[in-house]
Amino acid sequence: MAVQTPVLAPGDDGAGVPWQARAVTYGLAGLLVLCVVAQLELWPLSAFRLFSTERTSATTSWDVRLVAADGTEHVLPFDRLPRGYRGVHHVAPRLRDLPAEDRDGVCRAWAGAAATRLGVVATGVRVYKVSGHVGTGASPAPPARRMLWVTCAGAGT
Repeated sequence: MAVQTPVLAPGDDGAGVPWQARAVTYGLAGLLVLCVVAQLELWPLSAFRLFSTERTSATTSWDVRLVAADGTEHVLPFDRLPRGYRGVHHVAPRLRDLPAEDRDGVCRAWAGAAATRLGVVATGVRVYKVSGHVGTGASPAPPARRMLWVTCAGAGT
């Protein structure tokens, strides 16, 4: 016996659709819109970042270091700072192009957050660009190269 799919007639408002189906549909649509507006990458609701950039074997990441008064460097753990500080991959590439005052303002904000949240006092901030390549199963990846990208003022300056 063949299963027949009901077809809505013109002007039929779908009154026979259960309210739960409408709630699920509107709820999922709302979650998708929320992910887009808030730029959230909550799989499986968004895969924008996965497909929005070209993928090659070259990788670039950013290493932000706090510089203490004695010159020692400490990694700035963005994952321990409030969410607003976690967009370093958007900010770091543009730091060189900013006027010195704006660049120092960004670095002071990072250093100030580290001082407030982590108790680390920094007189300066160094941002390194880390370039590397993804290895394959047949050959391991070569070591990444770290290049000083920019140096700027910290919270104590």
